Amino acid sequence: MLSDTEFQQIFESCQLAALPAVEPPWTEQNEQSLTDEMQQCSSRDRVALNFLLAGAAQFFIPAYARSQDTAKAPNRLHPGPDGEPVATIVTQALTALSSLAHGRLFAEDRVTLLADLLLSEVGSGKVLLAATVPPALRHALRSQLKYSELDLIVMDYDKQQGCLDEQQLAAFAEDDIAAVIVQSPNFFSVLEPVAAIHRWVKSSSLKTILLTDAVALGTLAPADLHADGAIDYLLGDLASMGQPQYQCSQAGSFLLSQQPAPALPGCPADELTDLSNLNSALFFLQRLASGEIHRSVEKSRALLLDLSRQLTEIPQLTLRFSSAHWLECVIRLPAIDLDKAQRILSGHNILPGYFLADDFPELEDCLLIACSDRHDQSAIDRFAGKMATVVKNLSTAGCPVKPKF
Repeated sequence: MLSDTEFQQIFESCQLAALPAVEPPWTEQNEQSLTDEMQQCSSRDRVALNFLLAGAAQFFIPAYARSQDTAKAPNRLHPGPDGEPVATIVTQALTALSSLAHGRLFAEDRVTLLADLLLSEVGSGKVLLAATVPPALRHALRSQLKYSELDLIVMDYDKQQGCLDEQQLAAFAEDDIAAVIVQSPNFFSVLEPVAAIHRWVKSSSLKTILLTDAVALGTLAPADLHADGAIDYLLGDLASMGQPQYQCSQAGSFLLSQQPAPALPGCPADELTDLSNLNSALFFLQRLASGEIHRSVEKSRALLLDLSRQLTEIPQLTLRFSSAHWLECVIRLPAIDLDKAQRILSGHNILPGYFLADDFPELEDCLLIACSDRHDQSAIDRFAGKMATVVKNLSTAGCPVKPKF
């Protein structure tokens, strides 16, 4: 996480205090009103832990943004102090946070934007794709590029660290690689070794593409997220800023780059006619500047640390992957019937997380767990307590039936 000094330096350089005035695109909510709202949810929405709340698409979305329907927000945009377009203001803030020089907002989702970028800027050749990129993104990208001249090659990851294996890079040193794609924080919430990738590619002409999101961009130190000058393109989704996903007339993703942003077939947001919901992005940036997003992330991080501590106190449960920086962890479960465990927990209105077996067979006994600022301590305690009971009951051998003679 950024230190207070780093935070102050970055946001002074971003000049976020000079953002144009914008009314909240929803009714303001405090902690008590959020708690009241949660209590009014259905029992399934009040689950003790649900990975969808923080990490289904690798976005941490603050509670205030999740609690409102931003698609219905009225147009309350005001132009910048010098009359510049709102899309330009948002883009300038994102480029300042990333230390990259250029950027644009686009209407497409990030998979489509990534495919457009590869087709436009790479064209043909081998593209290395980290296995720790979200599986849904990998599958969708492969479908979009199926009939192109690009050959997607999935790079394996370090099974001990949960991030890209640097030896995998060395294995491709002699190959004609056109681009490499990683996400950080990755699907396991671990930061990728972007500096190592930079050392490997700096003498070549291949393109390096980093996938991330606006909250990570605003709350992680640049040295943790990406080494200075180590990437060519940074591509992200605006979902964590409260932007509605996805409507053809509204911004959905952003592209930042070292060189001027390329002309892509997608529609740049500054050419769109309906930018009413960019007030969500402006409001996000204002809350980022005030430190509220940092506090939200820190609260979620503290809850995750406590949850992982409680879970690993359960006999035979171990921590598989974790990061000191982000909001998910991977837990290895003991040799129990995982389907039965999931059914039991669901019966208690607990969705324990994402079982990784289908996408990562080597992690067949592992569970990806995420926390958000909509959880509280009682939810964490309840989840850990129920998990302990389930593990104990399913691990205990039943009394053997003795044969009668």
